[in-house]
Amino acid sequence: MNTINNGRAVSPPLFGASGTGLSQANGTMSEVNKAALRAVEAGLKANVRLDSGLMDRINQDAGGFLNSFEELSVREEVTDTRKREKLLSILRDKGDSEFRIFVELLRESGNLCWAMELEKRVRQFAATMAEPAEQWECYPRKVVVVPVETLCDLQVQLSQLKADVSELRAQVGRQIAVAGWQTENLARCSRVIEEQRRTMESRERLLVQSQSDSAQEIARLKQKLRAVRPPVSNACK
Repeated sequence: MNTINNGRAVSPPLFGASGTGLSQANGTMSEVNKAALRAVEAGLKANVRLDSGLMDRINQDAGGFLNSFEELSVREEVTDTRKREKLLSILRDKGDSEFRIFVELLRESGNLCWAMELEKRVRQFAATMAEPAEQWECYPRKVVVVPVETLCDLQVQLSQLKADVSELRAQVGRQIAVAGWQTENLARCSRVIEEQRRTMESRERLLVQSQSDSAQEIARLKQKLRAVRPPVSNACK
């Protein structure tokens, strides 16, 4: 039943209220959260992304739930799978507050589908174990109809699409650079052609002028030749 708080309706709490016999107040994890973690553990070990901000925030100083020694023990593992296994092994010995922090870190580091799957499992086990859901009251109640596998596939597809977009942008950048080079080359060729045209026009003008000068010189020489040629007598005719 909803209660009234400051004049507005408040939904009943979600998971882990004290006094139920399931939620722990001594720093250990409730049975509901343990069961949810066990149910999703295989998927977490195989699929959780560590390179999208999760490892940068797992330390308590960064808002996480590991102390410096625990963080170092995770980072020292050779493979990502071993790191995930170590992280989950440490989490199992933590309490409900650390569990909630872990879910939030998943949500904020590109692992939303696994955060949602954990929340769904907590609600399922809370219903079967008859445990109220107080610790999750900050999350809205809604039915998740999309399977976690589909969500994870969509997340992978989204990452691939982002990579494809980046590659397309790089290709467009290269094509723009090539187009710029070709435009510059065309402009250079146009300048060369224009210079050659001007040179040809100049040569044509010089040729015309030379022909004109030659014609005038020929005419002048003919006049001189007529001037120095002796007159022809009638007797010679």
